[in-house]
Amino acid sequence: MTKLHRLLDDRALIVLGVVCIGLGAELEIYGLAGLGVVFIMFGMVNRSKARNR
Repeated sequence: MTKLHRLLDDRALIVLGVVCIGLGAELEIYGLAGLGVVFIMFGMVNRSKARNR
């Protein structure tokens, strides 16, 4: 995987997290909103790891 693919994957994770939070808040499914937070955290950690390489 190149750095570009890694960056796109991290952005996709962050976008997926935001969508999960929005859907979870709208439908009052708080587990889904929590899952969105986890996706965003993984995306941010992967971005910082990719930046340090």
